[in-house]
Amino acid sequence: MPRRETTAGGSLRVGINAVHAKTGGGLVYLRNMLPLIAAAPGIAAQLFAAEDTIQALAPIDARIEVHPVQPWGGWAGLLAWEQVVLPGLLRRAGIEVTFSPANFTPLLAPHPVVLLGTATGMIARERRMSMRLYWAVLTVMTWLSLLVCRRAVAVSEFARRSLTPGPMRGLRARIAVVHHGVSAAFHPGTGDREGLLLAVADLYPQKNLHTLIEAFGRLAAARPGLSLRIAGRRIDEAYAAGLERQVVRQGLGGRVTFLGGVSPEMLAELYRRCAVYVFP
Repeated sequence: MPRRETTAGGSLRVGINAVHAKTGGGLVYLRNMLPLIAAAPGIAAQLFAAEDTIQALAPIDARIEVHPVQPWGGWAGLLAWEQVVLPGLLRRAGIEVTFSPANFTPLLAPHPVVLLGTATGMIARERRMSMRLYWAVLTVMTWLSLLVCRRAVAVSEFARRSLTPGPMRGLRARIAVVHHGVSAAFHPGTGDREGLLLAVADLYPQKNLHTLIEAFGRLAAARPGLSLRIAGRRIDEAYAAGLERQVVRQGLGGRVTFLGGVSPEMLAELYRRCAVYVFP
């Protein structure tokens, strides 16, 4: 993030736009990053988030000033609120740099910095018109955010390249790849591995879990002692129901388990116990 002298004790006032952090990786990212941002010298951080997000992130480091906000409902309402209302809130709070860990940012926010974590190729595979519209809007907003942002961070080289195709390639110079770190809780352990495959992903199409279940069905006959466990919340209900029907259709009942959302402690234990972690 850019640094410069300010009038507030020399600290740079950074606004963290967390209105999109509802579940999964977005919450995990913020839960781990907020203490690091709070401890960074010369940074005065302020968090802008809905009440449910604030509760999910609790306890929040006391050095971070929290602003509860009330975005409009639905994904279109949230997008409109973020573009129309949030920039004014940021400026009234004296924010000098806006960090949006959500692919796109309020375009009129002060000196936006954006985190790129979601590839947008799903639009070519999605058949539901409402979801095609969603992915189209996400793609356009990501490109617009790259045009106006000061800097961008991509979680992988794949994300960096896939989000800057064709004429957008010239924007890659402002994108830095910063891979996620690994918490000390995720250590190998000393126990025996079990005969299970583990997938960790909320249930929505871009996680490609339907392909994983199909592949496991081919493997299951040759490996009768093997099971598959999927840890993740039901984000897209229609997709989740389709996965359950697929399990029944392939005769995998009892061998594929949907665990739902799990605690970080349970997740670390699952990593230690699984024979293979799969990420389709």
